[in-house]
Amino acid sequence: MRSTVGVAPSALPAASGRSALKILLVGLSTRAMAASAVAAGYTVLTLDYFGDRDQRLLAEGRSLKHDYALDFSAEALLEASRSLRCDAVAYTSDLENHPSVVEEMARGRRLLGNAPETLRQVRDPATLRAFCQEVGIRVPCTVLPGESLPRGARRRWLCKPVASGGGHGVAFCDPAKGALAAGYLWQEHVVGLSCSASFVADGCSCQLIGLTEQLAGRPELGLSRPEAAFTWCGNLLPLDLPSVEQERLWGDAQAMAMALTRRFGLVGANGLDLVLGDDGELYLLEVNPRYSASMELIEWASGLSVFGAHCERMRLLPRPRGGSAAAPVTCRGRGSTLKPGLPFVQCWPGAKPVRPVGEHSWPRLHGSSRRSGERWPGSP
Repeated sequence: MRSTVGVAPSALPAASGRSALKILLVGLSTRAMAASAVAAGYTVLTLDYFGDRDQRLLAEGRSLKHDYALDFSAEALLEASRSLRCDAVAYTSDLENHPSVVEEMARGRRLLGNAPETLRQVRDPATLRAFCQEVGIRVPCTVLPGESLPRGARRRWLCKPVASGGGHGVAFCDPAKGALAAGYLWQEHVVGLSCSASFVADGCSCQLIGLTEQLAGRPELGLSRPEAAFTWCGNLLPLDLPSVEQERLWGDAQAMAMALTRRFGLVGANGLDLVLGDDGELYLLEVNPRYSASMELIEWASGLSVFGAHCERMRLLPRPRGGSAAAPVTCRGRGSTLKPGLPFVQCWPGAKPVRPVGEHSWPRLHGSSRRSGERWPGSP
């Protein structure tokens, strides 16, 4: 049973086997990505908001909060990165919403991730919606600024930021009671199971590597405020679904990821926010074109080096000698990426601890039919 996050220093590859290339990892929280990269043998420098203690045991790092006394913003990350010497840069949440910052941060460095122009397209709600309608990917009914509500349909609506992330700022609304504010959209609320799909891509093809259940607004994980009803607070792996349904869901998500990869030229590690509706259909909410929080669970459960696969699928960096393997990325069906045993649980840093009470006796999360596990400390 695992009770800590990250890789113990004694488990890291020998220094002689490490890549001489120094990679800057940047985002709101880089802890999970850093653990994956270090275990794969890469030399990294981290820059994020939290500066988690267990991350500092893994790699050299800087924290906006502790080292610069700055609030989090993409612009603050950019300014702090200017003085950091590195050869390449990889980003995580929520820099996908700031392609100009990514472009500037990558100036003079090798970019290990989707290009700024890719971010501009795949994160644009109108562009994504048009493509999904063209190829038959189901998306919730979405109303953008300047558009009218569809007539005759009885729907429950959400108001969401256009540049969304982690469910922050998402709330139920009644469009009849007010105009749509700048920077927001209305989206139909789809009732069902919230889940995430993770995949690695090379711009032309892709491979699904895992499906997880998303947790949002859970009071037992510290999110009891009404305005936090859709705020992300963790993931569960594997999905608690019958095997036949899981196989169908895996196939649908793989086909969806392949279509998106080919249209937008996605590379490296990417994620999809999905809802398996009560009507049995799979709906795409948004594309996360970067390393995502749920990938940490997939790495723990499968042994796949997600950051190694991220780099190798872009054909930019070889895997360092002594690092954990990134290949093969040939997962099929739900079973091949999962090791048997207790479910893996990941929770956000503000969550109340959920401790195991016995090797096979785990507390339940309200509203979930699965058993839950202990909270692993650190940032999402």
